[in-house]
Amino acid sequence: MKKMREWKSWKAIHKQLRRNGFKGECPKISMTRWRNSACFHLSFALPNKWFAEMKLFD
Repeated sequence: MKKMREWKSWKAIHKQLRRNGFKGECPKISMTRWRNSACFHLSFALPNKWFAEMKLFD
């Protein structure tokens, strides 16, 4: 959710998805809703290796 707040717009998620190799349609999700943090598209944009690089606990 913190990263979603930093992005501020669904356009940033779309850019990150394209960088990670996602092909297909991307929904325009709200960046201020906690329930959207469990969205498939967001988990594809921020994979577990991103969290490991940030040295966050699993």
